[in-house]
Amino acid sequence: MKKIFKERENGSTLFVALIISLVVGIILAGYMLVTSNRYQMTTRSRNWNAAIPVLEAGIEEALTHLQDDTDLSANGWTLGSFNGTAAYTKQRSFSDGSYYFTAITTNTTSPLIYSQGFVRTPYRSSRYMFRTVKLTTTRVPIVPPGINTINPININPTGPIVINSFSGSRYYPSNALGTAVIATDSGANPAITLNSKVTIDGAVDTGPTGTVSLNGAKVTSQASDMNQAYPVPTLPSTFTSPSMVTSGTYAYGGTNYTYKLANGNYQYSGSINIGVGKSMVVTGNATWYVNGSFTTGGTGFIYIAPGASLTLYVNGTTTISGGGIANGAGSVTNLTVNSLLTTETSNGVVISGNGDFVGTVNAPNADMVLSGNGNFIGGAIANSFTLTGASNLYLMGGGGGSGSLVVGSWTEI
Repeated sequence: MKKIFKERENGSTLFVALIISLVVGIILAGYMLVTSNRYQMTTRSRNWNAAIPVLEAGIEEALTHLQDDTDLSANGWTLGSFNGTAAYTKQRSFSDGSYYFTAITTNTTSPLIYSQGFVRTPYRSSRYMFRTVKLTTTRVPIVPPGINTINPININPTGPIVINSFSGSRYYPSNALGTAVIATDSGANPAITLNSKVTIDGAVDTGPTGTVSLNGAKVTSQASDMNQAYPVPTLPSTFTSPSMVTSGTYAYGGTNYTYKLANGNYQYSGSINIGVGKSMVVTGNATWYVNGSFTTGGTGFIYIAPGASLTLYVNGTTTISGGGIANGAGSVTNLTVNSLLTTETSNGVVISGNGDFVGTVNAPNADMVLSGNGNFIGGAIANSFTLTGASNLYLMGGGGGSGSLVVGSWTEI
């Protein structure tokens, strides 16, 4: 009897051990399953998040392309479609197998950017997961409305002048706004000096401690809350291998010109003086870098043909006199003068003569002088601003020039 009892006892022990092992196995299997699922979820989440840096690389390339490339089909962008809309598209792959596909709609004023980031699906290397972002963009004007300076403004005309603003890119008496802005960061006393011959249909604004010396001038309103930074313009990277401007005989519209600019980027090494007997015609959308001082004088002049535009970068002083720059397009957005001066320069930009200047000036380190009797139609940034002579100022109500693209909104779709 004792032997039988002992065998039964051993059998019960073995059965209990098996039950415990089974329970432990089930617990371990469940734990491993939970751990595996959690690892897969973590890996999937990591890859899901990794899609954002991939698509952001596409966004960066799209913004760089829009800012620096004058030809939308340059640098590997292909005209196609995205979501049924005409767009320029590009795909770029990376060494880890991820890639982005980016599309830019053909609206060059406020293009939409779609960027998709693709990363491999965990444990299924042949399959991809992706995320898509839509960006709206807008262009920040090269030059804000009005006359804007860092240091004092002195408007002391020899005859009566009117300073007004206008809507759109062309001035007509019928689109005058009465919202002109003459503004300076200066807190000097006075920061803005006017005389009795000045009528401003708009506002004058100084730095917080600045004052305005009216001397009988008529001004709609005054403020003292100006505080704005103005960075020096940046030369586009497309000038790494520039072409050169050469003299010759170029016929256009029955007139022979000494220089000609068409579509593209041009450079002149050193200073240039388009003086007596010299002239230039701009027949396309031209960007011109003068690596020195720039001057027009005497009978010399530049003519921007209707439908053409000129963006000028000057690495020295700028003097526009004589025949000046005749903007045949008539729009302030068709002429932009950028000064690359990095230190404050007296008479850094001088505009004189009797011809109208229609365009914008971006010269944060240049003291700007406006003289003569020609009207100034557009807007300006300068270190300081002085007006003599009898030039009326018709200032744009919105920004001038096609400036940098910035992101307006970011939406994942």
